[in-house]
Amino acid sequence: MARVIALLVAAVATLPPTPAIAADSGDAWPDGLTTDSVRAATVGSASITAGRAHSCATTSVGRVYCWGSDSDGQLGDGPPLTSVSRAVPVSAPSGMPVVVQVDAGEEHTCALEHNGAVFCWGDNSSGQLGAGDTNDRDAPVAVRFPAGFLLVEVTTGENHSCAIDEQGAAWCWGRNAEGQLGTGGTTDSNEPLRVSDATGLTDPVVDIAAGGNTTCAATADGVAWCWGAGDRGQLGDGAATDAGRPVRIATSGPLNDVAVRQIAVGKQQSCAVGEDGRASCWGRTATGQENRPKAAGGPGFRQVAVGGEHVCGVDIQQAGWCWGTGAEGQLGNGGTADRLVPTRLDSDNELRDLDSGDQHSCALDRRYIAYCWGNDGAGRLGAGASGASRVPLRVEGLPRSPSAVTGVRAVPLNGGLRVSWRPATDFGSGDFLAYLAVTSGYEAFCTVEAATGTGCDLTGLTNGRAYDLTVFTYATDGTALSEFATSKPGLAPPASDSPEPGAGGAAEKLPDTTSEVLVPPSVALGFLLIALGLAALLVRKAKVRAG
Repeated sequence: MARVIALLVAAVATLPPTPAIAADSGDAWPDGLTTDSVRAATVGSASITAGRAHSCATTSVGRVYCWGSDSDGQLGDGPPLTSVSRAVPVSAPSGMPVVVQVDAGEEHTCALEHNGAVFCWGDNSSGQLGAGDTNDRDAPVAVRFPAGFLLVEVTTGENHSCAIDEQGAAWCWGRNAEGQLGTGGTTDSNEPLRVSDATGLTDPVVDIAAGGNTTCAATADGVAWCWGAGDRGQLGDGAATDAGRPVRIATSGPLNDVAVRQIAVGKQQSCAVGEDGRASCWGRTATGQENRPKAAGGPGFRQVAVGGEHVCGVDIQQAGWCWGTGAEGQLGNGGTADRLVPTRLDSDNELRDLDSGDQHSCALDRRYIAYCWGNDGAGRLGAGASGASRVPLRVEGLPRSPSAVTGVRAVPLNGGLRVSWRPATDFGSGDFLAYLAVTSGYEAFCTVEAATGTGCDLTGLTNGRAYDLTVFTYATDGTALSEFATSKPGLAPPASDSPEPGAGGAAEKLPDTTSEVLVPPSVALGFLLIALGLAALLVRKAKVRAG
């Protein structure tokens, strides 16, 4: 147990202050977050990204790996600048301990770490690394934001980058010849500049995307805005001209009276997903130039990503779909024909995250296994220089996270809950460390250090109050979150609430772990935030709901 405590203490040492917890609320997630929003945010615990000729991914414990072209140091692994066809770890400076998001641009990469700082590396010819100069970097360097700002999202374009701060303001830096920094001018900047709100972009920004020489954003009120290059209609405002300040996307057509919840930008095309799950695209699309949003068809989407001349998305069932140009196999459906409408990816895997590069795409499944397909120039598929592929290939070299425990149950005790589960069946590529059961408000937690452990007791809870709880599997190469369970402490559990035989129920002798766990609540909270990747998503999710 001492080993687990030491790991938790080390992990939480660099966390931001503990968020306030509503003391008298039955739904005690910090700062107004709900259980549903936490479920939604778990996709942020690992991410994948595809640039022009390189790709990167984060693991569920905040490490970053990249593969493909290293022409300008965009892999971030230091010298020599050599392209690789399997994932290699990015050099992590002391200020970048736990990464929750990574994004790959043309020849540079940026990452957001859990304390709200942004680091970038690679090509810096236009100042797109935000380091105050134009020198390329082969390892991460901190972006020079003004003191006191917490960043919650980062995105990269061809030669510029952008981010959102905790107040919902948008910032951009790098090339600005087409107005992609949104400041009203055309002068490049090697440090972040705040995007102008003079044209009406005043609501908090909750999602931002940079691609090519264009930037788009969605605000808390569900409105989409774009700025920068618009010669192919990629601003979506009905015109085909550049704009140095944000312009509002045309709301006629599929986005009429529909709030935008996610936005994506590629080389010359932009797309958005509305709260109804429908995807709309504009710019140089598969059906020709569209100056206003046009429905893309297909199923309801949770997420879309725009590449060079193709688009991919994840539907509400977590299946992958792609459409557009397919000559390099970038649609992942087994063929090379172009598709005007979404076509199902040749894979049955449930996807957590997905991104599209110039002529390839990559996805991360629910087991944290990464796949890429399309053009394999410079090894961008990460599958060991296998050559171009029309179907998803597994990326080599990435560590694999454990599976989650299943069958989580909670039996009422007097002033507590007896939590039981079926142990994880796979601990990924690393070693098992511990199971952690915790309530949503962090009022109680308990740990089990045995891989075959089936339960533990949560104590010090209020009888009659409903508690949401979950169980983490914690291993050296990742974490996994179980499903949620809800129960109320009480003097006598109802007979119908008895857990299944062999699941660690009330009739079984469970390990009494609470008496030997000396971890303070702030450490349990820190562990939870790292595992979920929530540190960077708390504010953004809260503002989406507020909108």
